[in-house]
Amino acid sequence: MLLWGAKTGVVDALRNRLLKDPRIRELSLIEGRTISVQWFEKMRSNSQVGFIVPCVRQISLYGNASGVEKRNTKLEVAYLPTAQGDPLGEWNIDGYLASCLPVQCMITSSVAENLSIGEGSEIILEQTRTENGSVATASFKAVIRKVAPASVSNSNVVFLPLPVIERIENYKDGRKVGIFGWKQGGSSSLEQYDSVRIKPIDPARWEEFCKSIRDFTQRMKLVEPANQVGADSIGFLEFKPEIDGFGKDAVNLFLRELPFKELLVNLHVDQVKASLEQGQGREIKNVWLKSSDETWLRPDEVSELFSSAGKPNPDAGNYRFRVDGHDGLDSRLELMLPDAPNDSGTIVLGPLESGVLGIARRRPVEFLGSRNDLRPLRTEYLGLRLYAKNLEDVKPLRIRCAQDGVELSTQEDRIAQVLSLDRSLGKLFLFIAFAGLIGGFGALFTSLYLSIERSKRQFAVLQILGIPTIYVLAATIIQGLLLVICGALVSFVLYLCGSELLESALGNGLANGEVVCKLGFSQWLIALLSASACALFAAVISSMKLRIKDPAVVARCE
Repeated sequence: MLLWGAKTGVVDALRNRLLKDPRIRELSLIEGRTISVQWFEKMRSNSQVGFIVPCVRQISLYGNASGVEKRNTKLEVAYLPTAQGDPLGEWNIDGYLASCLPVQCMITSSVAENLSIGEGSEIILEQTRTENGSVATASFKAVIRKVAPASVSNSNVVFLPLPVIERIENYKDGRKVGIFGWKQGGSSSLEQYDSVRIKPIDPARWEEFCKSIRDFTQRMKLVEPANQVGADSIGFLEFKPEIDGFGKDAVNLFLRELPFKELLVNLHVDQVKASLEQGQGREIKNVWLKSSDETWLRPDEVSELFSSAGKPNPDAGNYRFRVDGHDGLDSRLELMLPDAPNDSGTIVLGPLESGVLGIARRRPVEFLGSRNDLRPLRTEYLGLRLYAKNLEDVKPLRIRCAQDGVELSTQEDRIAQVLSLDRSLGKLFLFIAFAGLIGGFGALFTSLYLSIERSKRQFAVLQILGIPTIYVLAATIIQGLLLVICGALVSFVLYLCGSELLESALGNGLANGEVVCKLGFSQWLIALLSASACALFAAVISSMKLRIKDPAVVARCE
């Protein structure tokens, strides 16, 4: 029992040290490469994966942190993505971060010490980008839900949910982030239209209008506009780009350059197939989304429309769609519609929603109309945080990822040492335990056999007096079991003394909560049942000698 306890205590201490440091189970990307979203989805269903979350570009993983009360004290921090069940600090994220403010985060103890903040406090996170040669700054508040222990990292790290880090990356790329109120930078906006349709305010000036616009297109070397006839039999000219659609900036520039100013504009997007997933109790069904052919605006009204994009209609209903995109990559749109979709399956959108629909046809995006938050949906990532579920899963998981072309580095050598020690001590213990059981069985059998041999005449007399043989056999079995119980009690006392000696001799280098010799109740129960089984077997075999001869012969001859 001392050997078993020492094996359990020492090996468990080593395993717990590795398990307490989840970085031992971490698999790190060896070199930068893109990893598809589908690969992450596949790995999440792998039973060997304990935790996995994608990472974005390194340039988006750094910022400045400060406390709410001491905003002048700024600390450069690294951003790392986190999610439910993060092994570096177990904490729960309430809801989806795209619609949950303020942002929740976890920080390392180094950040907490440098900024003198703790759990429940607010932290201000600041990031910068370059706009027209100058530095622009944006920030948001986050609530600290967890301070990771010092063993996790000595660096200044703030753990943020992946959607938040993706929005930081969007900001650094010059995009607008509606949920945080960050304005668009120098890059063009995501909203796009398939074409711009124009017509004169006065239909009588159609010929003059067409001549002026066609001269303009030749001078600007634009694609020749198509002459169309609308539903009201009033003609219009339609401009389509050669490659991609018109963004907001391109529409405004185009309208400013047009020589004919007394005109009306229609921002058009081709019809798109979508699935209505949620909205006013509607069931999921296929629908068609299209821009309105009847919405014609003056150029100044178009500019005003774009500038007021952040004001959703409070009377509109909330509908969620999945839009079919190119290459099978779908977009998710939450649109605020004043009227419920009709039964014909066609939903007519206004010019702002049409712009979102236009980009959704070209690349996967997510749009929350209630917050005017438009962001790209990822098709691939540039990194990951991956942890195996158990120590034994690290190597098989690395091999599995290598088969997919994702090369990862691990700490397999340290893990192999502990697992090898566990197996070696386990084999040694089993050998000694087996030898001990054989020896104990032999000693008990011999003792009981000789005891019965010496008491054969007394047992025979008892049988002649009419006492059933089963009682005699039961007495032998009870004698063996009493020996085992007494031996177990003595063993437990000696074990406690021996474990104290081992603890005093070898326990100096152990951490709090670790012991040299440790046995649980279940292990003692296994030992007691094993010894009792051996005693029962030995008693039954040795007492069979009483059934071989006639009791009268035994009583007369012995």
